[in-house]
Amino acid sequence: MSPQKHIFIISGKSAINMSGGLGAYAYNLAKIFIVLGYKVYVLGFNDVEDSIEKNGIVFKDIKTPFNWLKGLGVGLTTPYFVKVLREIIDQDKPDRILVYGMATWNYVGIKLKKQLPKANVKTLVSCFTTHRHELMGHIRGAPISDYGILPFLKYVLAYVLDFLFIKHYDRKAILEADRVIMHYRSSKQIIESDYGQIPADKYFSIPYC
Repeated sequence: MSPQKHIFIISGKSAINMSGGLGAYAYNLAKIFIVLGYKVYVLGFNDVEDSIEKNGIVFKDIKTPFNWLKGLGVGLTTPYFVKVLREIIDQDKPDRILVYGMATWNYVGIKLKKQLPKANVKTLVSCFTTHRHELMGHIRGAPISDYGILPFLKYVLAYVLDFLFIKHYDRKAILEADRVIMHYRSSKQIIESDYGQIPADKYFSIPYC
C-alpha cells in the first residue's frame, strides 16, 4: 500500500463562500496538491458548520464562539481547528501530514505539530506582509485632512488590537514554520524588518504566477 499523504490548507475565513483572491489562492493550491497525490482538506471558520467535497477536495467550515472576531480571534479559534484536524488524523492515520497556513493561520499547524510530536507533521506558511505593515498602509492612506477623524481612528484602533492580539501569533506562525513561502522579495524585507531574519533553510521563493 502506498503511503497516505494529507495536507490541511488553513484559509482563515471559509473558502466555501469566500470571495476574492484568497479563496481562489486556496482552491488552486488544493488542486496542485491533488495532482501531487495528497488527500486535501481546506479549513476555514464560518457562521455554520459545513463540509462539502469538490473535485476531490474536502472543504470544511468550523463554527466557534469566536468567529465574530475574525482574524483577531486566531488564538481563540485555533484549538477548534486543531481538534478537527486531530479527529481526521485519528480516523485516516496518514503517514505524512502537511499543514499549509495562510499567514497567521499557520499558527494552527504550529499547535498541531506540538501536540503530535511523534507524528510526521510539517508546516508551510504563505505570506505577503505582516499585519502591522498592512495596517500602517491603511493609516497612511486615511489622513484626517482627507477622510476625517473616524476612519483614521478606526485604523489606529485596529493597529493597537493587532499589537495586543495578533502579532504574537503572526510571528510564531511565520518564524516557526518548516517552510516560509513567498512570491516577492519585498515581502521578505517587510517580514524580516518586523520579526527578524528568516533562516535561509526555511525560506522558499516561487513566482506568484
